[in-house]
Amino acid sequence: MEFARLHLGLVLVIVGVAGEGIEIVWKLLVRKRSEKLDLALDSIGAFFWIILIVGLALEIPDAARTDKEAAESNKLAGQANERASTNELAAKQLEIQLGETKIELANAETHLIQIKNAIPPRQIPEKQKELFIATLLDTNILSPKIDIKVFVQDVDDPEAKKFADSFRKMLNDAGYGTNREEVIKIKPINTVPNASEKSARMPQLFVIYATDYDGKKIPLSMPSFGGCITIFLPTKNSVQSEIGNPRIPIANYYSTNPNDILGGICNILSYIGFPPTELISPGLLKPSEVAFYIPPQVQ
Repeated sequence: MEFARLHLGLVLVIVGVAGEGIEIVWKLLVRKRSEKLDLALDSIGAFFWIILIVGLALEIPDAARTDKEAAESNKLAGQANERASTNELAAKQLEIQLGETKIELANAETHLIQIKNAIPPRQIPEKQKELFIATLLDTNILSPKIDIKVFVQDVDDPEAKKFADSFRKMLNDAGYGTNREEVIKIKPINTVPNASEKSARMPQLFVIYATDYDGKKIPLSMPSFGGCITIFLPTKNSVQSEIGNPRIPIANYYSTNPNDILGGICNILSYIGFPPTELISPGLLKPSEVAFYIPPQVQ
């Protein structure tokens, strides 16, 4: 019934052709007919002929709709093929770009390796190490020894790790690692050279000062000294007494402030040629803890 409703014209054409067929067959089989019968057959034939005409007339819109649907289908198929061609082209272009990106990354890695190899590894000479340790072990330095952490990135960087191990041992030997602490590996920190000096290299090491429980840096007791240990600059009257001194001439004051103690150590490091750069890294340390961070030579 659904087919007949949707294709009424086709059904009427079939019925009309069938009815005319019956008329023709009847006339072929029955040769002797009365005029009354011929008139009846002609009337039946005319009726089915009208049905056929009506069916054909109804088929015209159906045929037009079918042609339109076929055209739409062809159009959609063409658009689909066009999109497929476009997607295929885009995929090929993306593949080419991906290949070019891989080449650029490989070239960048090669260039980075060349830069690293061109920069000599960081190393504190033995004489400076001995001077650093002897000065900080001096019995005249009354401030307490504190634990100072040493951080390095947990990445494949043999140069940074070796320098961090050497620096850690130097601090331990000077008394600032009461439990013979080791280097602590952490996730990479995004550090860059001084923005005002675009050609500047990465600092050799960073210092991280202590903060209070509010996250604020604990102020120095005597800011003008920069720490509880400061370098004593000999005068004409005192220079003779400093000749042959195995330690750095220093002035110091007693303090339990961790930043005073750390600042004093930074003063000594600066004197032996390794001035630290301050690094602010919230959340890396607990309140009152202090540390040094060894960065990679090339970031």
